Amino acid sequence: MSEARTAVWVFESERTERGYVPSVVVEGKPGHIPLSGQGEGAQPWYWGATLEEARKIATEHNARRGLTESDVQEIVASSFAAQLDADRRRFDRPYQL
Repeated sequence: MSEARTAVWVFESERTERGYVPSVVVEGKPGHIPLSGQGEGAQPWYWGATLEEARKIATEHNARRGLTESDVQEIVASSFAAQLDADRRRFDRPYQL
């Protein structure tokens, strides 16, 4: 069994006064992990003052890890699908758009 792929993604909702905080997304797993720092004295990662700048940095980071834009889109979409499925199970009803 292969390991789930991970990608860095920048969500519009992760904007702070200092910039955008990137998140790690795991293929097939609901949710995301903002890189907001851990432990005493830790600071969040800020990747750009604009969404476009932050996503450009994320694209470059993912490319250095061997991920194409298509790979990243697949990883993020699978995470969204897993979240929808988890929500559907939690509310015990089919998800409808």
